[in-house]
Amino acid sequence: MKSYLTESIVKQQLLRLDKIIFEVTDACNLQCKYCGYGKIYNNVDERLNKKMTLDKAIRLLTYFFELWQTNDTSISRNIFISFYGGEPLLNMPFIRNIISFIENTHPQGLVFHYSMTTNAVLLNKYVDYLYNKNIRLLISLDGNKRNNSYRLDKMGNNSVFDKIVKNATYLKHKYPKYFNNKVNFNAVLHDRNSVYEINEFIYKQFGKKPSISELNTVGVVPPPFGRVGVSFRAAETSLFSGIPMALNLYTYSRKF
Repeated sequence: MKSYLTESIVKQQLLRLDKIIFEVTDACNLQCKYCGYGKIYNNVDERLNKKMTLDKAIRLLTYFFELWQTNDTSISRNIFISFYGGEPLLNMPFIRNIISFIENTHPQGLVFHYSMTTNAVLLNKYVDYLYNKNIRLLISLDGNKRNNSYRLDKMGNNSVFDKIVKNATYLKHKYPKYFNNKVNFNAVLHDRNSVYEINEFIYKQFGKKPSISELNTVGVVPPPFGRVGVSFRAAETSLFSGIPMALNLYTYSRKF
């Protein structure tokens, strides 16, 4: 039988790679009721509060650096590194070390760009570093305080909204140009918010038009745990653009 996937084809695809996503930890400092790893789903892998080890990530990057450096094949000059979780800010030493390793060892001619999806609870601790490294941020925020009432802390309290808004506002005021160019918001659409409410709050508070994601309904368990999943709203019309906004933004990261 003829083989269509050869070593040469795989190598060519790897040479063209321009994005690497690190799931830096599966730990999170929130317990959102609609979390894809939470109680409303019956088909998720167990969260073990593990952090990705630095040696595995460095071996991966070293492999790609050597591959890119030893081949004359034309490759993208822009390489995108994304940090995902869990909550990636819970493993900040990993992020610092990876960026430092890239800065000190990457082949000439490649320009690296960094991004992160975060709940912003710890944002105030790291704003200077994130700014200095020009890391693009996607902050999770479902709209106003009531809209965010499914997003709970580890004690089950709805106390995180004020902290997220405070931290995002602090970043906006301290580094306005960076905030304007590199920070955006993503909301999850459910039965306690609407496209109108999400857009109204985030645009009024931060001058941003957020992306909006639907809840995944695959694998939802029966009520009571599954009540959040079965009651989410269908896509409504965007306040700003007049087109459906409930799009799934996230590309799920692959563990290396």
